[in-house]
Amino acid sequence: MGLFGRRELSLSSAPAETDVTSVDDPEIPRYPPFLKGLPVAAPVRIIATQRELIARLQDALAFTDARFATLVRPVVERYAAFVHLLPASEAHHHRGAGGLFRHGLEVAFHAAQASQGRIFALDRSPAERRELEPRWRLAAGLAGLCHDVGKPVSDLSVSDREGRTTWRPLLESLTDWAAANGVAHYFLRWRERRHARHETFGLLVLERILTPEVTAWLVDADPEIMQGLLSAVAGIDDGAALGSLVTEADRASVERDLRENH
Repeated sequence: MGLFGRRELSLSSAPAETDVTSVDDPEIPRYPPFLKGLPVAAPVRIIATQRELIARLQDALAFTDARFATLVRPVVERYAAFVHLLPASEAHHHRGAGGLFRHGLEVAFHAAQASQGRIFALDRSPAERRELEPRWRLAAGLAGLCHDVGKPVSDLSVSDREGRTTWRPLLESLTDWAAANGVAHYFLRWRERRHARHETFGLLVLERILTPEVTAWLVDADPEIMQGLLSAVAGIDDGAALGSLVTEADRASVERDLRENH
C-alpha cells in the first residue's frame, strides 16, 4: 500500500492535462527553478537602484554636488561596472543579486559617516588639518566601498551559460567582458577554500576602481592617506584609523542585512 493511500499513482499513469499553461508561466513556480543567470544590465541601471544610498554617502562626505560628481561618482560607476549584480556571499549576508554593490555602498556610507567623529593628522597645524580632513573622509568611504572588491577574483567564477567564455576580473570589468563576448546572462560558480583570500586580490583590483583624479586628490595632499586606504582594503591591522572605521562599518552592514533579510 502506498504512503498516502491504497494505491500508488505512477507518474506515467497520471491523467494527461488537456489545458496546460506554458512551462515558462511566471505564475506557476516549478521545482527546481529554471537557472536563468544574472542579466547583463547597464551599470547606470544598477546605480539607479541605490540612488538614495548614494545621496546619503554624499551627505556623509559633506561634498558639494560638483566635488561629488568629479571625485566620487566616477568611482561608483567603475565599481558598478566591475561587480555588477554579483552577490556579496553565497549563503551569508547580501547574498542576493546586486548584494556586493549594495554592501560596498553601505560600508562606504557608514565609514564616511563615522569618520566625521575622528580627528586626522594630529601632527599638522589647524589649517593643514582643515585641508586634509575631507580627503581622509573620502579615503574612509573609498576603503569601505572597495573592501570586498577582491571577491570576484578569489571567491567565485563567472561564465556564460555554455562555459564558452569566463570573466577574468584582473583584466577587465564584468561589464566590458560581457559586451566583448556577447554575453546576455552570466552564471556563477563559488570556489572552495575561499575564506579571507579576497583582501590581497583587492589591492590588484583597486586600480581598476579608483580614477586618476581621485587618486591624485588623495596622494598629492599627503601620501599617508593613500597608504591608509590601501592598508584598509588589504585588511592589514596596523592600528590605523581607516582600518577600524572600515571594520566597524562592515560589521554594521552585515548585521543589518542579516537582521532585515534573514
